[in-house]
Amino acid sequence: MIILFNFFLLSNHVLVRHEAHEVVRGQNGRIIEAVKKAHENVSLIASVCTGAFIVAQTGLLKGKNATSYHAFMGKLADYGATPVNERLVVNGRVITGAGPPASVDVGMKVVEMLLGPEALQKVRDWVTY
Repeated sequence: MIILFNFFLLSNHVLVRHEAHEVVRGQNGRIIEAVKKAHENVSLIASVCTGAFIVAQTGLLKGKNATSYHAFMGKLADYGATPVNERLVVNGRVITGAGPPASVDVGMKVVEMLLGPEALQKVRDWVTY
């Protein structure tokens, strides 16, 4: 695993965590460029909470539904995304999750998308989800 600032590049996937106010204010130029470049080669980008703002600032959510932490969600529109009040939104290879409690939902969706429904059920059984 390579950790670059506030996102994780895991072999062929990018997981974007939150950084609250810094993310919303758009002070993440190097991170945004790295996520843009990674999108060309990865199979999946997933974000939780305000991590959606990094994904939105890459342009990947332009014209698409997205979710984020409720206090900042409306600001996703500033980057061309359509904010929706959902715990989880999937747009092809890009997943956005609402606040921190949605982390488990995002993780389960990542397992399902990468490993399939049987693996998802095994994980659910294991963690009693």
